[in-house]
Amino acid sequence: MPARPALAHAVRLAAHHGTDRLRLLQGRVRLTPELLHHLRAIARHSASEPKLSVALAAYARNHSVRVVTNTNLMIDLGAPDA
Repeated sequence: MPARPALAHAVRLAAHHGTDRLRLLQGRVRLTPELLHHLRAIARHSASEPKLSVALAAYARNHSVRVVTNTNLMIDLGAPDA
């Protein structure tokens, strides 16, 4: 995993690319205990390796799931070093 840029570098990236092209990505995936239980149950009852997309779709039929997608080029600044 690449290191996050130092604050000065992050400022230069923002100036060069514009702040609308940069994202602060925190906790790219957040799993609830309920989702983990659901995934564990599917894996336990599957003869082969279960597909994550199918398991999430099954979970989403009865639970709220937020998915954010983006097809634009982004730079992950993470949390800039102080």
